[in-house]
Amino acid sequence: MESRALESATRLAPWPQRRSGVVTCGPCSDRATIPAAVATLEDLLVLDVRVGTIVGARPLRGARRPMLALTLALGALGQRQSCVDSGGRETGDDLVGLQVAAVVNLPPRRVAGFDVDAQILAVNDLRGESVLLLPERPVEDGVGLARGLEAS
Repeated sequence: MESRALESATRLAPWPQRRSGVVTCGPCSDRATIPAAVATLEDLLVLDVRVGTIVGARPLRGARRPMLALTLALGALGQRQSCVDSGGRETGDDLVGLQVAAVVNLPPRRVAGFDVDAQILAVNDLRGESVLLLPERPVEDGVGLARGLEAS
């Protein structure tokens, strides 16, 4: 993995140098460093990120921490199941109807007896609660990650 990251950094910048486990790039290499495990654009594009609408939400009983089981409508991909930290919500009813971003090509897994086949993207706020990543405006369910990045 480490050599792959170094090869990727070499392709992206003509002047990377390796110093004690860190890849440094560019004329500002004395000021800025990039961890040796750098992901490439190709790594990102392997993930199938789609937008879907939450059509169902319920508390996930038996989870180690408060979680919600969610059903996503993903257009032609059909419905997928996911779960997220409850974020202090009792039922998750306020999430129904929201569009969210989710990775849909990860292996299925079981969480507290619930089959999960999509991973909703979220970040943690300052209190450590999950905040879902939402598109800035409505889009068609099932639409994928913008591929305009590839031309750069």
